Amino acid sequence: MCYWKKHLKIVCAHIEWSTASMFVGLSSFAVAFAANHYPWWAVAVVVVAVFALWYFAAHSSYTQKSIDRITQYDRDFKNLKEERRKAATFLLKKGGKETDQDDVLDFFDSPLGNLTGRGYLDEVLVYDFFFEWIRGYWSACKEYIESQSDKTKWNNFAALYETVVEIHKHEPGSDKKALLTGNDLREFLEWELE
Repeated sequence: MCYWKKHLKIVCAHIEWSTASMFVGLSSFAVAFAANHYPWWAVAVVVVAVFALWYFAAHSSYTQKSIDRITQYDRDFKNLKEERRKAATFLLKKGGKETDQDDVLDFFDSPLGNLTGRGYLDEVLVYDFFFEWIRGYWSACKEYIESQSDKTKWNNFAALYETVVEIHKHEPGSDKKALLTGNDLREFLEWELE
């Protein structure tokens, strides 16, 4: 999706009633300006001001809601410690069963992947909070994910992974690695056991 179309969709989804009423009120003011034969440029200034206020109010609402949601999901993820430990134990071939990975993958698929894909979570915030885990679990579970008979299972997680890797590639000072392998992957999984 085009950047501007996606951005407009996100902003429009976060217009609150107070913003909408302000927009209507200032639009009425612009019409009154035009009806009273004020110069065209004065009407244009009011219209631009209305749209600027609308955009900044909606964007501010989006940012605040995104922060609120991401901090809640951070708490939820920390509460998955036992599920993460089970997944890491299986992935390190220290016991457990293959489906021990499912709860962690489900978390990354929905809510995180689903809401990020729909524009309800800021992609950069998701990257900042969850990149190491997204990359680590994708690296460790990629074959398992791709082996599923239902090819739509965890597709939001796949899209989320692609999104955060793209951000990571442009992050100054990042290692630019899309996947963890070998010792890096083992260290990540051992870290999840702690």
